[in-house]
Amino acid sequence: MRRLGILFIRVWEHFFALFLPPKGFLFEPNGPFFSIAIPPDALVAFAKNHHYFSKQPLIGKVTSDSIEKIQALLHEMKEAPEHAVAEVLTKVLAYRNLIKGTTIEIPINGTFRNYKVDQVFDLWQHIPAFGLTCKNTPPILLFRGTQFSPFVQSGRASIAADLDPKGPGFDLYEHARPEIIKWLKKQNEPAQAMGYSLGGALASYALILDSQYFSQTAKSYLFHTPGVPKELLHQFEEMDEPPACQSFACFGDLVSKIGNLFGRTTILRLKKVLPPITAHTSLLFAIPELQKAEVHNRKENRCEFRHHYTVIHRSTSRFCYPIVRKLFLKK
Repeated sequence: MRRLGILFIRVWEHFFALFLPPKGFLFEPNGPFFSIAIPPDALVAFAKNHHYFSKQPLIGKVTSDSIEKIQALLHEMKEAPEHAVAEVLTKVLAYRNLIKGTTIEIPINGTFRNYKVDQVFDLWQHIPAFGLTCKNTPPILLFRGTQFSPFVQSGRASIAADLDPKGPGFDLYEHARPEIIKWLKKQNEPAQAMGYSLGGALASYALILDSQYFSQTAKSYLFHTPGVPKELLHQFEEMDEPPACQSFACFGDLVSKIGNLFGRTTILRLKKVLPPITAHTSLLFAIPELQKAEVHNRKENRCEFRHHYTVIHRSTSRFCYPIVRKLFLKK
């Protein structure tokens, strides 16, 4: 049954890609592309064995697996750059059902730090986020991305949140905001926000709406995140000292072509453009021969295709969002 489901998704994404113009997948670079350092062998092997369509998926999928495999991977990434570690946290660790009090060793600039799961948030309908703390180190507010599991409550709620016409996950963040702020206020220093996909959108709202609680030096990391509405973009641009944040997008992924980019954005590309779902779910910094370039946000935000995709998402969401919430979710 699972094989049939994977085959269906594979066929659908290739069929879908055929009807989109090649330029619709591209971003506006602000300079040349540069090659990225060869990834650690352990990271390459992990991505090969546990990708989204594998027999034992751990990337972008919620499973009952313990964190032992992820901890072993992080131990092999001691010298890996911070953004590669952040990608593992957002695409792999955030999809585990972490328990309050659990400790995780995370490499930061060549040194392992013992983070504790200090808080497990129930954002709405059992969609979790995690507050990780470590002594003398900025805490991490880690959001989980979309859980494409229509047979469980949190999965249906996650899919519904993607359809929010105000912006993917906006109502979700507003619902959980008081509890999140309460936790942030208890911390001894400003936090980092991290997320992938829907989790990236939630992290974006936190960084803009509650910017005073986030670090201006320790970067927050966003992967494959949809852009924000214009009013939030303007709010970010008007900040005198905004939080430090770094977003990563990938050629072929349409999720990052919705809404408006903010902060520093880097586009990643391979030798060939990946189909949409593969581009969205791949562990990018595990791919050899990867290249990067900075994105010209102002040009990209005025891109005709971005405007087109944003309008389609908003129009579709206005119709689907109330229906999905009413029919498939508990009050």
